[in-house]
Amino acid sequence: MFVVDRVLDGRGERIRDLLWTAACARGGFPGGMIPWFRTGKLTKIFLLFAQTRFRDGRGSPPEFWAAMVTAGELLATEDGPDQAEVTAGLERYRTQATAVGTGSQMLP
Repeated sequence: MFVVDRVLDGRGERIRDLLWTAACARGGFPGGMIPWFRTGKLTKIFLLFAQTRFRDGRGSPPEFWAAMVTAGELLATEDGPDQAEVTAGLERYRTQATAVGTGSQMLP
């Protein structure tokens, strides 16, 4: 399969970097997800991670949740067909981040 990399603006790159940080903090991710990063399917990645469960001894939950809250705050400013799901995911991420003592890393 031929994958065409999507060129993102600065905001999109920030979201992609946060999602990559979250993926690494999670302790890894399916290799099939790499094309989503390359093609800019950022909302799809964000929503998939809403189903993430951590196993004992794997990854860094505080780093994961903090990156996801920040990515969600940026994604929530977009209008789109997945807006309600993004908002619900963001609220879940905020709850989890608070539970592990983290919060938003969003810069003003």
